[in-house]
Amino acid sequence: MHKGRKVGIILILVGLCLQLVSFAFVSNYNPEWGVLDNISSMELVIKEGYSQQKEIDYAMSLPDPAPAPDAYVPGEPFPKEEPSYKEWIINDIKAHPDEIRIALPYKYFYCLDIILIFLGIGLVIFGKLEKKESAKA
Repeated sequence: MHKGRKVGIILILVGLCLQLVSFAFVSNYNPEWGVLDNISSMELVIKEGYSQQKEIDYAMSLPDPAPAPDAYVPGEPFPKEEPSYKEWIINDIKAHPDEIRIALPYKYFYCLDIILIFLGIGLVIFGKLEKKESAKA
C-alpha cells in the first residue's frame, strides 16, 4: 500500500472518530430540529457556568419595575430602594467572573472533521492514481 493511501485512510478515521467523540460532549442538541439548526446551536462546553452575555441581555430586556403607588408617604423620608433585577444580575455577574461558562461552537469542529475526511479521500484517490501511473512506467 502506498504511503499517501495510508495517510489518507488515517485522516478519514481521525475525522470520523473526532466527530463521534466530540458529539458526546455537546450541549443544546434538540432532536426536533434539523441537522443545520442543531449544528448551528450546539456547543462543546469546556467550563460549566452561566453565559455572561446571555444573562446581561436577558436582564436588559426586562421592563423596569413600576414603583408602588403607596411607596412614598408625603412628609416621611424616602424608603430605601432595592436594586432592580437588572442591577442585581449585572452586579452578580461582575462579582463572580470565575463562574462564566466557556463553550466553543460545535460547527467549527464539524467543519474540521469534514475537511479531514475530504483530505483523506483525496489522498486515497491520489494514491491510487499515483500507483497506476508508476505501474505503467
